[in-house]
Amino acid sequence: MSSSTIKRAGNEEAAARLSLEKKACLDGIMKKAELLVESEEVQKKRLAVVAGNQVTYVAGVLWNETTGPLTLSYMYIYRGSFVQRKYPPNPLLVDVEGDFAIESGDDGVVQAVLVYSGTNEAGVEECAWGLYFYAEPNVLAEVSVWCGPIGNFLNMNKDEIKEKIKRDGKNSYCSNLGAQYAYMSAYIYNTSPGNYAVGAYYYAS
Repeated sequence: MSSSTIKRAGNEEAAARLSLEKKACLDGIMKKAELLVESEEVQKKRLAVVAGNQVTYVAGVLWNETTGPLTLSYMYIYRGSFVQRKYPPNPLLVDVEGDFAIESGDDGVVQAVLVYSGTNEAGVEECAWGLYFYAEPNVLAEVSVWCGPIGNFLNMNKDEIKEKIKRDGKNSYCSNLGAQYAYMSAYIYNTSPGNYAVGAYYYAS
């Protein structure tokens, strides 16, 4: 076997091993997001938010396990509005749970995008993470996450959102291709008719 063949085989083996490690990491993050929205503490918060109201509610829980605070750079609320005093945290601190709640209008639909961004070691903002969610009782509930340069998220309309995201259904994850160990995952959970919980988990090593 030639040296070039050996080198190529070695590269392929390393790539396969990295792929398995990344898959295991992502699976672990997704499980954490799922456990987050199903935890007793979160459910108590959700019940406190939705009690006594017939409109659709989406209660969200965000967890930041990156190397520093994340800034809420953009919010796009296409359908619905935030419940009073339940706005997304800004900044989203490390290892501090952040939550929010959105209620629908008369049409019963909630549709929104939250964009958090982080900085590199030089303190320069370089990457943003988008969290998209949509809830329509008895019809559709979905969540999607994606990342990219902060400029990609400026002035986004509903048509652009549809083109930019891949709709993944009940759960979604993505990785920052420029940072080997930076990921985001999200999960949407139908807790009762018209009520939804969303968990989003940001991770970087």
